[in-house]
This record gives sequence, structure tokens and C-alpha cells, in this order.
Amino acid sequence: MALSRPDRNLLGTSAASGARKGFRSFLWVLKLLLPISFFTAFLEWTGWLYEVEFLFRPVMGLIHLPALAALPILIAVIAGFWGAVAAMTALPFTLDQMTLISIFILICHSLIQEGYIQGKSGLSPWTASLSRLCAAAVTTFIAGLFFDDPSSLPAGAGPLRATSPTFFIFLAGWFEGALRLAARILVILAGLSTALEVCRAMGWVQT
Repeated sequence: MALSRPDRNLLGTSAASGARKGFRSFLWVLKLLLPISFFTAFLEWTGWLYEVEFLFRPVMGLIHLPALAALPILIAVIAGFWGAVAAMTALPFTLDQMTLISIFILICHSLIQEGYIQGKSGLSPWTASLSRLCAAAVTTFIAGLFFDDPSSLPAGAGPLRATSPTFFIFLAGWFEGALRLAARILVILAGLSTALEVCRAMGWVQT
């Protein structure tokens, strides 16, 4: 069914507005993503992360994850989902491990901020946060039963590598990875925002 001229104009205007909103959201995410991604990658490159992973190995092992998974999980709890994604993509996780970490942080993230909001609604922040933490741990544990040895890091990862890249090689590799991740996030945010704005303007959804 062909659109009338006013509808086409409305479609173009709403699409442009949605793209602008998506780009503004992308810039906000970028302010969080870049420093966390670089800081995490830098700690992994120096080997400092591996010096403290023994502290988290027993707990992470219970949910079938390597000790390094504690970092994106802690960032998710404090800073939210996007910060955890930045840390997760900067570390040498396998696809199975990233799947399990994603399950955990989708259930349990931004506990401080969301706990405060839940407290305003009358629910105890401690009860809500503890419930989400337990639900995330149990769900990740059950999901981990369906993967083969998800607690082991991929070959070549860890402090005892055969060769370590120089700082400039590390920096170039981090920049390339961060650029690819940022491009994907931009496409997702701009696409979703544009589609939502068009649907709202055309009256296809109620907001």
C-alpha cells in the first residue's frame, strides 16, 4: 500500500529523529565503554589480573566460570550492563563463557541504582538485590551444565604466554576491537531507536 506524501514526510522526519536519538544514546554508551574496555584490556595485557584471580576462582568455579569472569560481573553489578559488555569483550573468553556471563549479568546488573528505585517502591533493596544475585547464580549454574568445561580459558590466554605484544601492538589491537564493538552498538541502538520512532509517529504502536 503506497504512502501519501504527508505520510512519507512523517516517515522521513521520524526516521531522522530516531536516528539522532540512537546516536545520542550511542555517545552515552561510548563514554562508559571506552575507558572500561581499555582499563580491562590493559590489566589483562600486564598480567595483573592473573595475579589476583585466585581470590575469585572458588566462587566463579561454582557457576562454571573462570576467575576472570568476576571482573565483568562486578562491573555489571556496579556500573550496569554496557560496562560489563566492554570488560567482557576485552578479555579472552570463549563463546560458551561469554554466553554464561551474559546470562548472569542480564539477571543481575545495576544493583545499586535499581535497588534504590525498588526501595522507593516499598520493596527492600537488600531483598531485591539478594534475590537477583541468587537467581543469576542458580540460572548460570544450571546453564553451565550444558557446556563442556566452560571454566577453562582458551589456549594461549593467561600470564604465561609464549610471546607478549609490545604496548603499541596491544594498543592497536585494543583500538581495532573497540572500534568493531562500537560500530555494532551504533547499528543496534540507531536501528532500534529509528524503528521505534517511526512506529510511534505512524501510529503503529501505542506509547
